[in-house]
Amino acid sequence: MEAHEDWAKRPEVLELMRLMLAYPEADHSAAVCAVLDGPILLGHAVGVCRAAKQLNKCKSKWHGATTTNGGVAYHIWLYHFLGGAGAKLHAAHVAGAQRSKALFSAAVREEDAFSARVRTLLKTIGRAAAAGQSTAFVHKELAELRSKIVPLSLLQWSDCGTLAVGSGATVAAAPSAIVAAGPSPSPPPAESEKEWRQQTALLLAFAMGTHARLGEGYASRDGPCAVRLVARNEDVLRQIAAHVRDLPPHILAPPDRETLRLRRLQWQLEQELRAERSASEELRVQLADAGRERARGVRREELAAAALEQALKLARAQAEAAAKDITKHNRQLRCENAHLKALLSAEQRASKRSLANMEVEHSEELERHESEAVARLREQEHELREYQLRMHVERNEAQQRAADLDVQAQKLSDSLERLRSTSKSGLLAEVRAAIARLQASRFE
Repeated sequence: MEAHEDWAKRPEVLELMRLMLAYPEADHSAAVCAVLDGPILLGHAVGVCRAAKQLNKCKSKWHGATTTNGGVAYHIWLYHFLGGAGAKLHAAHVAGAQRSKALFSAAVREEDAFSARVRTLLKTIGRAAAAGQSTAFVHKELAELRSKIVPLSLLQWSDCGTLAVGSGATVAAAPSAIVAAGPSPSPPPAESEKEWRQQTALLLAFAMGTHARLGEGYASRDGPCAVRLVARNEDVLRQIAAHVRDLPPHILAPPDRETLRLRRLQWQLEQELRAERSASEELRVQLADAGRERARGVRREELAAAALEQALKLARAQAEAAAKDITKHNRQLRCENAHLKALLSAEQRASKRSLANMEVEHSEELERHESEAVARLREQEHELREYQLRMHVERNEAQQRAADLDVQAQKLSDSLERLRSTSKSGLLAEVRAAIARLQASRFE
């Protein structure tokens, strides 16, 4: 979100301020309404004051100006931004250089105090953000500081030289409220006049802390001065004054229930208002960020579009050159393709002839192998048949021998039986030996 003090740096605002210096007595109200949405705020006035301080350093920016005096220029600008003749304000050429100088001096003091307070709040926000603490309260105070309305009394027929920008009251007017806040005492005796002056000085010093500028903050730590919290509470100021002067305290009547209820409701409404203001400020910040992001996006898109157009032109030129090269290359490729097709056709014909010859050779080789295999199979079959016949013959011979042996064994058995019946000695052992030999030969 753009700070109010940076508002005077906008090109349209600078141009309007130049026209105001060139034509100070003209009516610029329509142009002011175009660049300023609402009344001029403290932040705006601070930006205008800074422009007036730099008036002599950038003379080329203010060509056509009728004055080079920073005080007069500030008076002219503030006059038009506050409403001009329509608000019955005191113009610079009517007020005189002395009043313009006093106004500008007060504005410079206010600008210095404003800048110091803004720096303090920004440091506080930075430390709170680094510590992970909430910064809503500090943001709220900063927004309220920048959004103070500049009073019309600065340029009306009151003593504008005693007024600070955005204060809304004179510095000297602040102590009067507390110095005279206590009960109206009788004049002090002569012997206590010195003490009375000391008490008055103390009350004056305390009252200066209630001023918006003088009570800015502590020198030892960040944060607003606590004395400012009682700036508008007259009952508390009376009690403080009575205590300092050693007078009886002011007796306050207890508020009725309706007043307490209204105060409670007012407090609740103030809390809700603060919350709404905080939310509104956050939304305003987000909206401003979104606006800046949109502007940056539009700029990026414009730059991207320009770069894209340039790239398209370059791409078209490169494409045309490439198309010419491709056409030439295609012609070369067509010639080479025709030559390769001719070579390929010749190679194909030769390959076909070679394949045909190879097929014939393979067929002959296959037939030769098949015939050799058939001959080998027939030879093996003949050998197997001969072996089978030989086995049949041997089997028949073995059967015949076995039959002959059976016949011999039967004969031997009969002979043995006969021998047993005759009981001849020695013959029996010979028979057993013969039988054994017979069995052995049988198993062979």
